[in-house]
Amino acid sequence: MRTRTRARQARDSPHAPHDLLDILPPELIGFLLRTCTVKELSSLAACSRALAETHVPSAVQERCALLGYALPPLLVGESLLHALRFIEMVAKRPRCTMAGDTCHTVCIRPEDGVTHSFGGHERPADPDDPDDDDDINGPSVRVSHLGHGHALGHRVGIPTPMAGLHAVHICEVAAGYEHSLLLSRDGHVYSCGIGEFGRLGHGWDATSASEDTGHVRRHGRSECLERSQPCRIQWGFGHTAGQTVSTRQAHAKHWRHLPGHLYACWRQSRVTSKAHAPAILEAVVQVAAGGFQSGCLTSDGRVWTWGWGDSGSLGHGIKEHLASPTVIASLVDHGQRIIQMSAGSAHSLYVSEEGALFATGDRSAGKLGLGSMDADAPPEQLTPARVRFGSARTRIRCMQVLTTARSGVRFGSARTRIRQASAWHQHSLAVSTSGVLYSFGNGDKGRLGHGDQLSQHRPKKVRALAGKTVAYAAAGELHSVVLTCDGEALAFGDPIYGQLGNGWTAATGIDAYERPTPVLLPRSVGRGSLGTLRLRPIRRPNVAEVACGDHHTLVRLTSGEVFTFGLNAYCQLGLTSAGETFKDAFFVLKPSQIAWTALPPGDAHGNASPAPTIHELETEQEE
Repeated sequence: MRTRTRARQARDSPHAPHDLLDILPPELIGFLLRTCTVKELSSLAACSRALAETHVPSAVQERCALLGYALPPLLVGESLLHALRFIEMVAKRPRCTMAGDTCHTVCIRPEDGVTHSFGGHERPADPDDPDDDDDINGPSVRVSHLGHGHALGHRVGIPTPMAGLHAVHICEVAAGYEHSLLLSRDGHVYSCGIGEFGRLGHGWDATSASEDTGHVRRHGRSECLERSQPCRIQWGFGHTAGQTVSTRQAHAKHWRHLPGHLYACWRQSRVTSKAHAPAILEAVVQVAAGGFQSGCLTSDGRVWTWGWGDSGSLGHGIKEHLASPTVIASLVDHGQRIIQMSAGSAHSLYVSEEGALFATGDRSAGKLGLGSMDADAPPEQLTPARVRFGSARTRIRCMQVLTTARSGVRFGSARTRIRQASAWHQHSLAVSTSGVLYSFGNGDKGRLGHGDQLSQHRPKKVRALAGKTVAYAAAGELHSVVLTCDGEALAFGDPIYGQLGNGWTAATGIDAYERPTPVLLPRSVGRGSLGTLRLRPIRRPNVAEVACGDHHTLVRLTSGEVFTFGLNAYCQLGLTSAGETFKDAFFVLKPSQIAWTALPPGDAHGNASPAPTIHELETEQEE
């Protein structure tokens, strides 16, 4: 502290040596501003007042523009460099180009960016029709969540392009139960499927339905709109967007806004006495879909959720269903910027820029990581609560870092900082910035990876992965899959449907893999019959992305090939060839490469782009 004070006094002294701008040539200064990290820029700004006052602000704006994001509103006491650090963290977040749920899968073809979907539904559309199940393709089911333009049909066994996305460049996908979410490169959100509980985000009013894209279905006391092809969510159902700066400052005391930046905050209407949610003015950077809920994350770090609210997983402090996106006010009130979110079947997880993990929703089985519940405690956590890691000493240090970091660019870290989290049915996974995996929740079938089947109410380190740096984790119904920085995929949990991809057969007699095991991919990539494909661990792992459905797994290689394995009861693996029925491959024990549907010329709705890869991590040393 004394050294910093003396350096500052020497810099501000009238007898100080020449400024850095007078010593370095302009070309070198421009190069440094374009290529230096945020930490290095902070050091340069500390050495030169002129550099900090004139060049750094313009360099921050330029670098944000290069990353494709606008500089977010500054928090109280926050510096421009800290805001730039947040933007860089958002830009480095791995994109989810594959997503699966109980009955369907959505993925983006790496070669051209075209979004495909396949699968079906677990319930027939007309269960009273005895002849419907005799069809070669299975019974007629609801397939609006596939986005192919029709609400009823048969299961789709091969990857098929989604309809209505001409000239729309999709960069990320999410799959929930009976619905799908798509994120375009320009920050717009599209949804399709069954709109029960408002999970599509198009509002309760069904008058905008058209004959081609909308079908009204009645669920209980409310009507919802079923979209059979992806439709863009139009923000602003009862929202207010054109507020002045004075009104904004009066209701958002924790935010300090840049001049001219519009921000619509919560306001209380004096006429109707109802809270109005703000309209989304920032670009959306992530979408998330759970069982009956949906959510998105905007480039200013705010979280918006909608859909089923009985479990409190929406995080708004109420147990009500919401049919349009609504910002989580408690995170905004506490000045928390979120860089990644995950939606489970009845709970949600949020990762802040400081590495803190927040959880909300159903507390059963310890899947929120908040500890054991008291006898008189409510079964739901209605607003996001912070998940604690490590000992009491570590927790105190985490709070000190969180409360002091925004006064400048603070790079000192506590023992555990989270960079990515995954939530699903009854368990959760969290990956730290140092590449350590934590798991908590229901431990049945060994899905937590701790070598037993015990439940954990607090985050526990998966020690079986010691020596490996985890880059990403995905949670399924009864299994988990992780991706290391070396490009290796490992899985653990229930192997019964082959969703672990480790060559399990009934002859092994193993009903649960309680520790991570490698996913066995073929040495030579190529589509072949399941009976002749020999699987062995590849010498040089080259996995770029992993994703989980309920009982199936998706793996994408750096070369672009996508492999699926696990339960195929609803054709959610995309492996059903022409002439086969959905009963021919009820489950697939070995990873098999899917074959994409060829598009007619001029019918593609995406441009060619390189396959996304896992970004290099700046891992932190564990204390």
